Amino acid sequence: MANLKLSQLPAAAQLVGAELVPLVQGGQTKAATLTAIANMRRGAWQLAQLEAPWIAFGDPFAAPAYRNDGSRVYLRGLIKDGAGGSTAFRLPAGLRPPMRHLFACISDRNEPTRIDITATGDVIVVQPLSGTVQWLSLDGIAFCID
Repeated sequence: MANLKLSQLPAAAQLVGAELVPLVQGGQTKAATLTAIANMRRGAWQLAQLEAPWIAFGDPFAAPAYRNDGSRVYLRGLIKDGAGGSTAFRLPAGLRPPMRHLFACISDRNEPTRIDITATGDVIVVQPLSGTVQWLSLDGIAFCID
């Protein structure tokens, strides 16, 4: 088989994630699916613990959550009933940016909506400056933690 040309190799079946592959973990060889290996790196979505008065918008939208994917953190979900200048939730240690980040996002307001994420993990709705936000999307917010 060492002298075969690439064109002589049999076609491989497409992988779907359920196939078992060997994995060395803690010095032992184990079997894992490709999906499980991807999820180890990616991390599961964790629900954000919202601070009052912010609450989850509810169905049919995703609950506010965050996920670690290697050196990046992603946010998702729809929140409502809070006000500008307030903290919506705090990210846990290890999932915080090294410095403050600013993000433009969409909301029900007919004015710019800004979210800041601080080095202490606070997810702050900075703008709008007044009034209640009827809905605000966290989808698309992502940042590096290294």
